Amino acid sequence: MLKGKTSDDVIDEFKEFLLHTEYQNAKSRAEFKRGEDVVLRKEKEWVPARIEKKLDNPRSYLVKDEDGKVYRRNSVFLRKSVNRPNFRGIDKELDEAGKKG
Repeated sequence: MLKGKTSDDVIDEFKEFLLHTEYQNAKSRAEFKRGEDVVLRKEKEWVPARIEKKLDNPRSYLVKDEDGKVYRRNSVFLRKSVNRPNFRGIDKELDEAGKKG
């Protein structure tokens, strides 16, 4: 006698399908380095910023914008910048912090 699939069988097959397609479509993101110029997604626009620190959480960074405000952002909201931002005094802070350690 033929036996049809149960709802549990269908759910298991669907979960396996989702798992496979999730990894298949996954994109690897480049790591950012301290002091690297980036653009930061703020509300609906991209603004210049600089990487301050890589955090322990995956893809998580502290970034400082041109006004000196520090944000915690996932790399989804960061892009490499082709332009040099206009940081007021922040370049000096980074240089001094880099010399300390």
